Amino acid sequence: MSLRHTFTASTTALCLVSTLLGGASARAAALPDRPPAGVDPDLAHAMDTAQNELQAQQPALAAKDVLNIYLARDPFTAAQRPLLAAQGQALLRDAGTQLLSHGQIEPALNALDGAWLLGGRAPDPEYGKLLVDAAARTERHNRAEALYLARRARQVDPSSEAAERADSRLSANRYKIPALVLMIAGGAALAAGIGVTYAFPTKEMTDPMGMTVDPNRIPRIAGVATAIGGGLLIAGGSLMLRFGKPVAAPVSPAYLPAYLDTQN
Repeated sequence: MSLRHTFTASTTALCLVSTLLGGASARAAALPDRPPAGVDPDLAHAMDTAQNELQAQQPALAAKDVLNIYLARDPFTAAQRPLLAAQGQALLRDAGTQLLSHGQIEPALNALDGAWLLGGRAPDPEYGKLLVDAAARTERHNRAEALYLARRARQVDPSSEAAERADSRLSANRYKIPALVLMIAGGAALAAGIGVTYAFPTKEMTDPMGMTVDPNRIPRIAGVATAIGGGLLIAGGSLMLRFGKPVAAPVSPAYLPAYLDTQN
């Protein structure tokens, strides 16, 4: 191969390498996982918007705007959450207070739950009492959700005796004591009835008028009736135990938790 051909081949190879390297360096840079400093303007704007909504008596919108930041899953937003925690907690607490004054209990609990989470799960007796009251109301139609509310209340305020009582009541068979009383009384009545029945067997006699009578008939009927009544009491107690059985597991209502607090 001549020197000219060698030079041409080398030049061509160098051009190809340069083109490839230039293409690699021309690729777009990866998206940043946090702003260079402080809080991204979009998130700052979201917090300002929430503040304006509170001032305009729109607490539900304010709470939604704040919680959306903590429901987002992108790393860019997640990296800035600690910088927004104090402001977010204050906004959510104010939103919850406004919602309560408007009688919107469930949205209020949602906002207050977010505030409690942003506060590092510090004890909050006021919020805990609201959860206990909600558990009492919910118990009438959904015991599984009521149990969740009671246990959430114990997390929020570990010193709350009312929350502990609600948890114990919902975790235990609510008819246990009356059912056991019925079954014990029924067992005693059944035993007594059977005893009376066997104590007064059929005994036919002829009275002075020549009629056949059984002097044990009435006591025996009473014994049978007592035994039947005892059996019914036992059955009633068994049904009470069945229908009063505790909730298998708590179920979170749609409005709680405010967000999954794996990280703030």
